[in-house]
Amino acid sequence: MKSVMLKAIALLAVLLCSGTTSAFADEVITQDKIKYELFDDGTAAVRGAESYITTANIPEKITHGGGGGDYTVTSIGDYAFASCSSLASVDIPSSVTNIERDAFYGCTGLKKLVCNATTPPVC
Repeated sequence: MKSVMLKAIALLAVLLCSGTTSAFADEVITQDKIKYELFDDGTAAVRGAESYITTANIPEKITHGGGGGDYTVTSIGDYAFASCSSLASVDIPSSVTNIERDAFYGCTGLKKLVCNATTPPVC
């Protein structure tokens, strides 16, 4: 009986500690060969891309179908375009304020990178 009570308390502690996570938080979607992670605060981050992508025109906002609304793209994540050797051109919107580590690692074909920010993103 005592071990059942301890297991119940442990389970309750785990559930209470994870109470800040929503069932609908942090979904990943793909649009135009680019993968975006969506956050509850209405922002999105580039998290990856199809390996054969040649041009990445990152929009300022993406729309999640099914009533999900608009998300502002604010960052490009670690290794987001890693090893996309066919990637030749990237257009980054002014909404991106952070470019994480090695976001373009292995992009040997990259010829053009346009950053539309008035203040350069933090790298």
